Amino acid sequence: MDRELREMVARLVVTPVREDEEIRVPLNADFSANIRGELFWTFLLGVIPSFAIPIARGMGGYATSGWANLLFGGLCAGFVTGAFWRPRRPTVSFDEVKNSTVNVRRD
Repeated sequence: MDRELREMVARLVVTPVREDEEIRVPLNADFSANIRGELFWTFLLGVIPSFAIPIARGMGGYATSGWANLLFGGLCAGFVTGAFWRPRRPTVSFDEVKNSTVNVRRD
C-alpha cells in the first residue's frame, strides 16, 4: 500500500470480467530509439544551422576556424529546442480507451 489506512488490514476490489485484451502501458520505453531521435533532432535543429548560417553569410573561414564554438552553440541550441518541441511519440489517449462497462460479461 502506498499510504497508511488506519484500522484497515486488507481491501477487496471487484472488477468486471473483460472479454477483449486489455490495453497496457509498456513497462519500458525504447531507450536507444529515444537517444537516436534526440541526437537527430539536436543536429538537425542546432548543429547544422550553426554551421550553415556563417557559410551562407560568407564567413566560411569562421566555420573552419571557430568550429568548436559553432559545435557547442549548436548543441546548446539543439538542447533548448528539446525543451519546447519534439515530435510526438506514440501514445494512447483517454478517448481511445474503450469504456470498461461495454464488454462486461455478466454471469
